[in-house]
This record gives sequence, structure tokens and C-alpha cells, in this order.
Amino acid sequence: MIQTLFQIGPFAVHTYGLCLAAGFLIGYALSVKRAKQAGFDPAFIGDLLLFVIAGAILGARILYVALNFSEFKGDLFSIINPMQDNGTFGCGGLVFIGGLICASATTIAYMLMKKKPVLATLDIVVPGVAFGLAIGRIGCLLNGCCFGKACTLPWGMSFPADSPAGYYQAAVHAAHLHPSQIYMTLGALTVGLLLLALERYKRFNGHTTILFVIFYGIDRSIVDCFRYYPRSELHAGFTHNQIVLFIASVILAILFAKKWSRP
Repeated sequence: MIQTLFQIGPFAVHTYGLCLAAGFLIGYALSVKRAKQAGFDPAFIGDLLLFVIAGAILGARILYVALNFSEFKGDLFSIINPMQDNGTFGCGGLVFIGGLICASATTIAYMLMKKKPVLATLDIVVPGVAFGLAIGRIGCLLNGCCFGKACTLPWGMSFPADSPAGYYQAAVHAAHLHPSQIYMTLGALTVGLLLLALERYKRFNGHTTILFVIFYGIDRSIVDCFRYYPRSELHAGFTHNQIVLFIASVILAILFAKKWSRP
């Protein structure tokens, strides 16, 4: 667990942020390459990914605040204040599903505004998103967040005693935890490879996008069974990620089957 690479005054270079940046760059590079191969304007893809980044950060922050509003009572400015309690610069507290929803909405809105084919463009971008997520989750491992439940498996991991994962280990008297961050990295990597492998069978625009949501929904639903969540974030034993992605996966699986069956 290595949270900070180095710090200059209040500005710290965190491994989590570095991995997120690396993930975006890898996603961007792959998307631009695919755009050129498909005859799309690479510059448009670059502009589009800026909206993806902005939407992801905004949506992830909004949902985190909504789910943890009591944390900000009496100090609403801390919702947008980039200065942390420890004196460092940054914005902590993000929820993935909020980022995914908002990024999708802003991306689609931008494509409609520019009168670009939405589904064809998304098909170009989503494999890069999958590989970007895989890199980003390495940052979760280094940061010590998104940790798993207690386990006795030989590949279980232990975290520093003064970290959130360490506090959880002590509370449940566990020597090791599921490396859920690694599970998420491997899952996203597998999704990306599957999307590229199955693209040769593409019959309609939206093919790769629909498969991305289905595969990623299955992946996260499985991984969340091994990841630790506070009881306050569970609904009838399920996480909000599992609920939203399961519903989306079922709906899109039906849509995919109907479109695939058409001659």
C-alpha cells in the first residue's frame, strides 16, 4: 500500500490519481487508434473523452455526497473544497456508479450536440474505457481503498493497521482480506479483451457498447460479493452497483438478443 509518491507543500502526487490518469491516457490512446481505423475524426474522440472525465468526476462526487450527506452537515463548503483536512490538495470521496451514469449522460449529450452517431462512437470508445478501468483499479490497491471481505485464501492480502482496511481487519479479527482491487483489475481487463475479440461478429451499431454493459455488469456483480461495504450502503444485501448494473444488464441482454436475431 503506497498512497503518496511525493509531496511538495500542499500538493501531493497520489498513486490513486496517477493510476487514474494512466487509465485515461491508455483509454484515450486506444480510442484514437480505433477512431482512425473506423474513419472517425481522432480530434473529436479527444474532445469527447474530456467530457467523459468531467462527467465521471462530477457524477461520482455528487452520488458520494448524496449517500454520505451527514458527513458534510455544518460544512457544506467541504463538498467542493479541494483542500483536505490533512493540508493536502485534492477531492476525496467518489462513487463509481455515479461517475458512470453522469459520464454516459454528458457523453451522449455532447455527441448529439455535435450530430455524431452515438452508438457507433460508443462502440469505438468502450474497449478503451474497460482497459482504463483496469489500470485505475491498481490505484485502488495502492491507495488501500475498495478492499475486500475477510478470507483465508492463500492469495489474501493484509493492510497497514492504521488504514481503513486495517481497521476492518482488526474489527473482524481477520488476518487477510480478499484482494478485490485485483479482482476488479482482472475483470475489467477480461471485459476489454472480450470486447475486442467479439467485435469481428458485430452486426449493428451498439454491439460493443451493449456487450460492455452486460459483461461489466456481470463482473461487478460478482466482485461486489467479495468486496467489503458498510451495512448503510447495502439494500436487501445488495450494493447499489449490483442493483443498477444487474437491471441494466438484463434489459440490454434482451435488446441485444432481439437485434442479433434480425436478419
